[in-house]
Amino acid sequence: MGGRAWHGASVRHRGGWPLPPDTPLPRLNQLITSLVEHFRDRSLLPSTHKVRLLRRPNSPSMVQAVRLPCFSLLSIPTAVTPVTVQYLQHELAHLAEHALRRPGAPLAQRWSFDPVRSEGWALLLEYLVRSPAVLRELGIEPATAKTVARFLAQEEYFSRGMMAVDAALDTALDGVATPAAALARAVELSAPTGLHCASEILLLRQIRMVQWRGYLAGYAWRDAVLSVLTTRFGPGWPVSADAWALLREALSSTGSAADFPHTLRTSRTRCGSDPAYVRSSGTAPGGATGPVQAVHGVLRGQYGLMST
Repeated sequence: MGGRAWHGASVRHRGGWPLPPDTPLPRLNQLITSLVEHFRDRSLLPSTHKVRLLRRPNSPSMVQAVRLPCFSLLSIPTAVTPVTVQYLQHELAHLAEHALRRPGAPLAQRWSFDPVRSEGWALLLEYLVRSPAVLRELGIEPATAKTVARFLAQEEYFSRGMMAVDAALDTALDGVATPAAALARAVELSAPTGLHCASEILLLRQIRMVQWRGYLAGYAWRDAVLSVLTTRFGPGWPVSADAWALLREALSSTGSAADFPHTLRTSRTRCGSDPAYVRSSGTAPGGATGPVQAVHGVLRGQYGLMST
C-alpha cells in the first residue's frame, strides 16, 4: 500500500511531529541501497530478482505487479523524510513477498496474497526500522537515529488511535439516516478522544474505512507474529538466522494469515528454538517514549489499544 495522507497530518502521514531543523538524513540513493542490502543479507530478496526504480515526486512508495518473473517495479518518492524510511521498508517487504514465490509459477499464483498476511508482514518489517541501531546502519547519525525512531513509534501510536476512532464511528453510524444525525454521532464520539478537529473530518475519513480496517487487521496480525518470534527466539530475534529462516519458509508459501503464526510456532530450525542461539547483541525496537496526547483517550481507554 502507499501513503495515507490526511490533511497534512495523516494517519500513516507524511507530516506529523517534525524533526528539529537541519536534521541530517541520507540521500535517497544511499537509503534505498542500504535497505536493499538488508533484504539481500536476510535472503528476503534473491540476487537473481531485479528491481527497477520509478521515481515520482510527491508520490507515496508503491510496488507494482509485472508479468515478468524475477522482476519487480518499485515506485519511490524523490525526497527523504522520516516516514520515507518506513514506507520504503514497507514496500520492499511487499516486494520480497513476491520475490520469494517460485518464478515458474503462474502469474496469478505469484501475485496472489492473503491481504491480512501481506499487510501484516510489511508492518512487521516497518517495525524493525524503529530500532536506532538499524537506522544507524542505514547511514543515519546516532542522535538523529534516536529522534527518528521515537518519531516512527509515535507515528504508529497516533495512526492506530485514529483508525480505532474511525472504526468506532463506522459502527456508531450503522442505521443513521440523516447527515445531521451522522454529524451528531461524530461529535459525540470525538469529544472524549481529545482530538481538536472538526467532526466533519472524521466523517470524511469514513470513505477510507475499508483501508483503515485492513491496517488494523494487519497491525493485529503483526503483533501476534511478534509475540511468537519473541517467545521462541527472545527479544533479539531480529538478528537470529533461524528466525529469518522460519519467516522465509512461511512467507514463500501461499498459506493464509492464520497459518503463518502456526508455522512459526511449530517448524523446526537448525539450532532449535532456544533463545541462547540468538546473538546477545541484538535488541528489538523500542516503543514510544511518551504518549501522543491527541489520541490519549483513544489508545488508553475505551477503544482497547495500548500505548506502543
